[in-house]
Amino acid sequence: MNLMKKKVLVICLIFGAAFGISMSMATDRTYHSDMGYSITIPEGWTMLKRENVRNKPKIVDAAAGAAHNQEGFSGISQKIISEVRQLVVGGDVEYFYSQDPRFSISVCQEKGNIPETGFDEETVCNNLEDELTEQNGKEIKVYTCQAEMVSGRPAMKMVADDYWKGCKYIQYMVRKNGNEIFLFTANSRDGKFEEMKKEFEDVMGSLQME
Repeated sequence: MNLMKKKVLVICLIFGAAFGISMSMATDRTYHSDMGYSITIPEGWTMLKRENVRNKPKIVDAAAGAAHNQEGFSGISQKIISEVRQLVVGGDVEYFYSQDPRFSISVCQEKGNIPETGFDEETVCNNLEDELTEQNGKEIKVYTCQAEMVSGRPAMKMVADDYWKGCKYIQYMVRKNGNEIFLFTANSRDGKFEEMKKEFEDVMGSLQME
């Protein structure tokens, strides 16, 4: 089963904490993306819209350099960094930033498939664990890998070790159409996983496909 390309496993994490500019305060709690979804975000959040970095390689290169120098990211290959950079410059990733606890949610879309009837969760988890470990150059554990329905669409929820020691991230892979999926990823450097999980799941509960 081809859920996604390997690079997608890190695509929405690499730049999440690296952008320090080009963010704006969300003026409307319900955000309608031209990618084809809407979510309701908590008051006071900031966001990095696609148009803020689209075709602005200097901003993206600065973020890529900062990300690659962060602890835990230095082992990621330049090839993957380059692939993610192309997607960000192309305006294919959006970021949302909470106030406290400080964490980010990233949204991107990729080719992939989520089966209608579910999947062998243990097999998929083991395969993802192997891919993430190989990709990152160190052991990455996948804690959760389960089929769900999100906004009436087949989805998979994954919880795995983040690239920062002692932290975990949550990722929802949600079918957009027959051969495309959305990836909604929450991660934080401060390790407040349960607080992040609750707020992220509230956001995902508001997801609508448009």
